[in-house]
Amino acid sequence: MNDPEALRRDPDMPFMEIPQVINLTFKKGIKKGAFGKLYGGAGTKERYEVGGIVNMFRDTSQVSIIGYSNNLNRASFDFADIRRIGGFARSGFNSIGMNSNGGISVNGISFGGMGQGIQQSSGGGANFNTVTKRGTKVNLQYFFGDSREDLNQVVNSEQFLKSDTLNSRRNRRQISRSESHRIGGKIEWKLGPLTTLSINPSVQFSYHNANQNAYTNTFRHNGNRLNESTNEENISGEGMGFGNLLQFERSFEKKGRRLTLFSRMNQYSSLQDQINEAENIFYQPDPTATLLDQLRNTDQNDFEVYNTLSYTEPLNESVSATFTLNSEYFNNDNVLATYLADPETGEYDRIEAGLSNGLDRSGWRNYFTSGLRWKIKDVTLQPGLRFTALNINNRFQTIPDIKQNYFYVFPNLNVTWKQLNLSYSVNLQEPTAAYLQPVVDNTNPLFISYGNPALKPTVANTLSMNYRKFDNKKSINYNANMYGTVRNNFITRARTIDENGVQTSRPVNTDGNWMLSGRGGLMKDFKYDKNKFSIGGNMQVNYDRTLILLNGSQSFSQSWNFRPGMEARMNLDDKLELSQSFDVSHRRSTYENNAFNNLSISTRISKSEIVVRMPKRIVWEATFDYWYNSNMAPGLQNSYGRLNAGVTLLFMKNDRAQLKLSVYDLLDQNISANRLIRENLIEDYQTEMLTRHGMLTFTYNIRNFGGKVGGRQNSLFRF
Repeated sequence: MNDPEALRRDPDMPFMEIPQVINLTFKKGIKKGAFGKLYGGAGTKERYEVGGIVNMFRDTSQVSIIGYSNNLNRASFDFADIRRIGGFARSGFNSIGMNSNGGISVNGISFGGMGQGIQQSSGGGANFNTVTKRGTKVNLQYFFGDSREDLNQVVNSEQFLKSDTLNSRRNRRQISRSESHRIGGKIEWKLGPLTTLSINPSVQFSYHNANQNAYTNTFRHNGNRLNESTNEENISGEGMGFGNLLQFERSFEKKGRRLTLFSRMNQYSSLQDQINEAENIFYQPDPTATLLDQLRNTDQNDFEVYNTLSYTEPLNESVSATFTLNSEYFNNDNVLATYLADPETGEYDRIEAGLSNGLDRSGWRNYFTSGLRWKIKDVTLQPGLRFTALNINNRFQTIPDIKQNYFYVFPNLNVTWKQLNLSYSVNLQEPTAAYLQPVVDNTNPLFISYGNPALKPTVANTLSMNYRKFDNKKSINYNANMYGTVRNNFITRARTIDENGVQTSRPVNTDGNWMLSGRGGLMKDFKYDKNKFSIGGNMQVNYDRTLILLNGSQSFSQSWNFRPGMEARMNLDDKLELSQSFDVSHRRSTYENNAFNNLSISTRISKSEIVVRMPKRIVWEATFDYWYNSNMAPGLQNSYGRLNAGVTLLFMKNDRAQLKLSVYDLLDQNISANRLIRENLIEDYQTEMLTRHGMLTFTYNIRNFGGKVGGRQNSLFRF
């Protein structure tokens, strides 16, 4: 059902934005207890997984405890379990991260599967929620995550120039570790029947280190070698941050009158040391060797306070006036110091002034938006004007200060009709401190990067459309969305390539960059007695127009990406489930300047699944995923398939216990590969993944609430 409290705060809320709630009435004996699951498994080649997620509740109090560890490149729990059993359904969350491999992170803490290569993930924490006798909601939580990655990757880059082609291949091996701790909480007061106040403070600590060895060589199309480089890199760093969210909402007896205040404060400090020892050979016109041995120390401090005050006043039954004031203060302090190694002692104690500098950037970003809201039957129109003042002061250690003051007046518009929402807005985005820093980044001797203190903020004009509908009578789900933006003063990297294949880049502001994307989908469900069938399709189209600046030449590239897809599912009385999806992606880039060659790539992805629940308490399942990339670079694999299979035995009362035997990657493909078009080049990535292995896993459900076992969407243990 629709959330009545959200509708009371905003009666004109668009249909697709109304939160959905479920009212549950517990029997007397269910006001206290526990539910969750515990599991552990071991496999061949030293693979393992262990974890538990338990939710204990009594009356209005709830404690959730999570712990996990595995080296299987995946999340230890799916998001539904983390939200429901992990207690986040009541406490809420500030951020969510997911990737195509099933990795999950919540509030900046990884629950596994978010990295690259072969990963080992461990972590845990607790979530406490309660409601006091006076109705105050209290939350306290602590979580930590530890991730270790072993990345073995080959990257091939083919760059097309006016009369030449450069082919660069990099073999990269990196072992890294990252660790994060987060302590957070939330208090929500009901100050009256129409007034609420909440604060949400948090503290986070993070540590990371990485050791990388990269070997790169570059050739011309005729086979002549331009360069080769061996770069050993060691990075270590730590960070600490504090943040707080404050929300105040006040409704009035007069319907539609509303006052809201939102305030966000973030402070984050980080230190990082980066050591590079690189041996390089350049072959044109004669072989020349160079050596880089340096320590690059970065001290970064960021602080921001963001406040939004909004007031809505109904003028009559169909028209309301809206006023919004946004004020943001930000301060970014970036100090960069580069040290060279002493040839006798090996200590990094000789500061290199030309590669060191400090930047202290502070400023105010203020918006004032006023408008009207008309509601005529099912249509809501909300036009407005936004007045923007942006004042920035950039203070450098080695060059004169740069002050930037801007004032803009932009229109905005929001239209809602039933399930359709259309909006237009203009936003500003100032360049990051790293882009402004006037210090050369030479950590990769084959790709030198400069900063640009004179960069201006990017102005983005954005138009978006969203439509979503589910027809209960016909069991058809429709969805469509479109997003387009035109970017002026967009940050483009101007590049040059010398005779040895060494690239240098510098960010500059350019106009005329814009992009457009759209996606639509339809899914139809059929039901006959206990049998269910679903079939649907979708289409995604992306267009990107970007300026390329290379060796003094410029050209707009126009990139098209078409991605149609189809999906079919069949469920025969939960005894047999079949599903099949197929996606085709074709990307093509064309250039206005004939100095660049037109490029195109195609990708095909197929995913198949079968689940058999026969005989009783036995579940058989298998998945086969296939990827194909056209025209991969020589020596790299252009297709691979991954076949996984497993069988689960259910036992004990209410099927609380499960014993699963599974095999990962029966075909032993051991890689993942993908192909990208970027600017005037094609890049191929081939990454070593887990090798074939078997697993035996035992799971125990505390107070099993039922639900199907098996399948990608219904199993805790996804392949």
